[in-house]
Amino acid sequence: MAATFGAALLRHRRRYYLIALELGVSASELLAFQYGVFKPRHRPEHADFKTGLASLRQELRQLVGQALPWAAPLPVVDDGNADHCYACKGGGELLCCDSCERAFHLACVNLREIPSGDWFCRHCEGAL
Repeated sequence: MAATFGAALLRHRRRYYLIALELGVSASELLAFQYGVFKPRHRPEHADFKTGLASLRQELRQLVGQALPWAAPLPVVDDGNADHCYACKGGGELLCCDSCERAFHLACVNLREIPSGDWFCRHCEGAL
């Protein structure tokens, strides 16, 4: 189990819920194994995991250092609207109110697509 766990730990980078799903155990059982068995008793496997993780980080640093389109920083544009959803506080693609600074995910305002024309949030619609 230690080798399988170590490989899954490296593959999923400590996303314990994914490791638990892959191995078919609960997250609490997984964490108990990690800290009670794997880490203290399987030092070579744990060391291999740490070495593998370090090499992955090094490769990522080298890749990010190159001009990759997905790694290029996005320009910061201040359009006067919030850069997070007013309802859930998450980021991503947002629909901006045309009257105030609030922005929302489409799902957070029960829309399936971006409306044509001006769109006003419920706060501003109530004030109109």
